[in-house]
Amino acid sequence: MQVEEIKLTGGTILVDEIDKNLVFNHSWYVMNKGYVMRSGKTSKGKREHFLLHREIIRPDKNQFIDHINGNRLDNRRCNLRIVTKSQNAMNMKALSTNKSGYKGAYWHESKGKWISDIKVEGKKIHLGAFDTKEEAALAYNEGAIKYFGEFARLNVVEKAGAADAD
Repeated sequence: MQVEEIKLTGGTILVDEIDKNLVFNHSWYVMNKGYVMRSGKTSKGKREHFLLHREIIRPDKNQFIDHINGNRLDNRRCNLRIVTKSQNAMNMKALSTNKSGYKGAYWHESKGKWISDIKVEGKKIHLGAFDTKEEAALAYNEGAIKYFGEFARLNVVEKAGAADAD
């Protein structure tokens, strides 16, 4: 399928060729959270906001759309899937307040260790205590694969000394 790159205020988006007229027929922009949005009026004249990924997939109101690769500017159909709220959370990036830089890894001061946890169906599961944040991040990855499967967002962990290898 042909991919279109379209420049908007706030970034360049990707859509499939079959969806480019949807973009060109409206004034879209990139929100500060990275979603592609437009404003308009409903059939009843009420002002409303529309998200491009929802306009492309057309889910029911109670369904969620997941950007598989985490890039909210990538609105190709192969990168969008209907998910539950829980599945959508599984594929979230680490929060910006995360000090380790890795999802599921944090420093425990009194233990003097990096801790790895994962939340499954609202329940926190302890994955272990580690000497390095990279080890904790890798433990999270194993847990995410086990519990989340195809919805897991894995940490990208550089192994020590990897930059020195030829």
